[in-house]
Amino acid sequence: MRKRAYPKFQYFCLKVHLFVLRGIVINVLSSAVVAVFSVRASFPCSLLPAPCSLFRSLSQYSAFVAKVRGYESEGYNLQEAVNKAVVYCRDHDILKELLEENASEVLNMLMTKWNLDDAKQVWFEDGMEEGMEKGKNESREEIARNALDEGASIEFVRKITGLDMETIERLVH
Repeated sequence: MRKRAYPKFQYFCLKVHLFVLRGIVINVLSSAVVAVFSVRASFPCSLLPAPCSLFRSLSQYSAFVAKVRGYESEGYNLQEAVNKAVVYCRDHDILKELLEENASEVLNMLMTKWNLDDAKQVWFEDGMEEGMEKGKNESREEIARNALDEGASIEFVRKITGLDMETIERLVH
């Protein structure tokens, strides 16, 4: 079986565009560019955007993954390879604290197959949730502005919108 070659790093752009809240179309353009690094034992520290103190953890993670792959190449199935790598790494002070405190979570995570489509769905749902919250806040501020323009008292606007006094006073000025 031929192993797939992964790039050293790749950029992804995550975006959420628009949604409808109570019949009002709210255009939300939120995006982020994320760099994803493929960290291996041979990964050069100079490619990391952060100081090399982070590299120790990444380097240890890389050693752990290399150990798992090594055990797999010796004929162990994935579960056995991960279990053996956990024991080896704990004994050799590689991710020792993490593996001692969270061994079952690490095993569960490693045994769960990562799926890009599932990840995109989670990103989309997170973006929608964030966008809806932003839209709700903008809608409440618009209602407050309109009520204030019509002569409503600050206390009444606070009561009907749930906005804090600081936000309402900012809208008054």
